[in-house]
Amino acid sequence: MAELLYRLGRFCARRAGVVLASWLVVLGVAVTGYFVARGELSPVVDIPGTETAKVSERLGERLPVAAGGNGKIVFHTPDDTPLTDSQKTAISALLASTGKLEGVASTTDPFAISQQISDRRAQVADGLKQIEDGRDQLNEGQQQINGAKALLGDGADAATQAKIDEQQALIIEKRKELETQAEKLAVGQRLLAMSSPIRQVSVDGSTAVAQVRFTVPQLDVTPETKERVVEHVNAGLPGGVEAEYSNEITQGLPEIVGVGEVVGLIIAAITLLVMLRTLVGAALPILSALAGVGIGVTASLALSGVVEMLSITPVLGVMLGLAVGIDYSLFILNRHRRQLLDGIDFHESIGLANGTSGNAVVFAGSTVLVALLALNVTGIPFLGLMGTVAAICVAVAVLLAVTLTPALLALIGKRVLNRKAHAVSNASVKPMGTPGPSSPSWPC
Repeated sequence: MAELLYRLGRFCARRAGVVLASWLVVLGVAVTGYFVARGELSPVVDIPGTETAKVSERLGERLPVAAGGNGKIVFHTPDDTPLTDSQKTAISALLASTGKLEGVASTTDPFAISQQISDRRAQVADGLKQIEDGRDQLNEGQQQINGAKALLGDGADAATQAKIDEQQALIIEKRKELETQAEKLAVGQRLLAMSSPIRQVSVDGSTAVAQVRFTVPQLDVTPETKERVVEHVNAGLPGGVEAEYSNEITQGLPEIVGVGEVVGLIIAAITLLVMLRTLVGAALPILSALAGVGIGVTASLALSGVVEMLSITPVLGVMLGLAVGIDYSLFILNRHRRQLLDGIDFHESIGLANGTSGNAVVFAGSTVLVALLALNVTGIPFLGLMGTVAAICVAVAVLLAVTLTPALLALIGKRVLNRKAHAVSNASVKPMGTPGPSSPSWPC
């Protein structure tokens, strides 16, 4: 492998223009394929066969309301003053119209729920009072029957005794019904007591929490539906009221290239510049990494037209592609710099660097490829596809490191060294055919 990479490095160094043009063509083909054959990325995370998926399917069949996704909206006043009646009315109307949006099943009105709870507490208290009154009446009726029995004794005729027995049976039946109602009210009273810490409206009246229920499960809710809810609510907020949204509503599709990747590239560029002390040398690993990410990600996204691809799939490819692309190119670059300082011939140094450090690059890249492709063994489709896309980006980074990096090293020449190191290199360089002790003709 080392000898093969040595010859490859020498060839790429001598045919630097051809190698660079070839990779530009590959990049152009990948980008063209992306724009021609790309499809829509899916926000839906589907893990078939799991218990969660089975439960979601059962809920969708037997209890559709519970199967739908949901999110919360918090309405509040910025100065913590209580919401006015007009603001409450406007919020209730806004929630009612939100429930009619496409993709939204229903909304909950926190003020209506709070009023219902208050009414239910009043009903329970009134029912308990009525039961106590009913018990008093039944006790009074029982006393009357007992008095009649004592007054008549054994001398009551059959008709009178039948009437007394009828009244006694009626009291017993009414008492059973009363106790049954009392048990139900006691259960309701306990439920109200347990739910009392849960509030839709704060104690001071400045904050209210509403719930939005979607027509599909949480993982199937599209970003367009979420954006539609946020835009509608923000547009209809009454004066003096602000709205905050839970993560279930605000979370959208991740960006392929976000702020984190840009900041990471800037930090990497600064670090390379400080270490190498040459702008051209510091730019080479970053350029190689960007080319690898551009080819790997666009080529992978070109398959999204025929393969259902999760929205976060290319993000992993970008992250790994940038990381390994910079590292692998830097391995060869750093080896080449040290060999130039040792006085090895320029093109020979490129070949040696590719045969030694390039060998480590291929081995390291191969282990990463095996680990990423092994994600397909999990049986989870989206996870296996993420690993495959990331593996493509890593494979492209390895190929670029052992081909494009030698070509770029040949194009930039001795500018890979700073001025001080360049002077040292010129002083120690040896003519071809007279290798010194530190410049072997071929690495073992």
